[in-house]
Amino acid sequence: MKSKVLDIKIDEKNFKIICLCGFFIIVLFCLSLYLEIGTLTNYKLPENISMDNGQKIQYTIDRVVVSNKYIEIVGWSYKKGQNVGFFNSRFLIKNLESGKYKALKTGMTSVDELFSVDGKYDCRRSGMYAKSIAIGLKKGIYKIFIEYRNDNENILVDTGETFKY
Repeated sequence: MKSKVLDIKIDEKNFKIICLCGFFIIVLFCLSLYLEIGTLTNYKLPENISMDNGQKIQYTIDRVVVSNKYIEIVGWSYKKGQNVGFFNSRFLIKNLESGKYKALKTGMTSVDELFSVDGKYDCRRSGMYAKSIAIGLKKGIYKIFIEYRNDNENILVDTGETFKY
């Protein structure tokens, strides 16, 4: 028995139009995915967030790379005296002139050196990596913060690190 569902004829002009439309749909999808993953977003601090100046949270900013196309920040953070179970932290940058925050998409990286902090706490999941497109970022001096939300914490850490864009 022969199926007639796929037994259709398309002329060359319609085939080119279908291919061109398909190509544009794929390009638009990839572009929107790229912009969603890598753009800086405006951010307002929650009212119930507590500030920390290094008393509870241990952190290090290992690398800051700033170009006219992107911003990359690498580091780690963990709370003293506890394991890092659920990673939910991110880097924030604050424009010192306007006082407005931007959030960077931040992912967890493993830091093997922090396997045994103080001989008993596993903080390997404390590594942080963020790379965002700098489209629309105003020129100025920015300060780097860590919004520490691992394991249901809600702490803002002022790293003291700044960079000029």
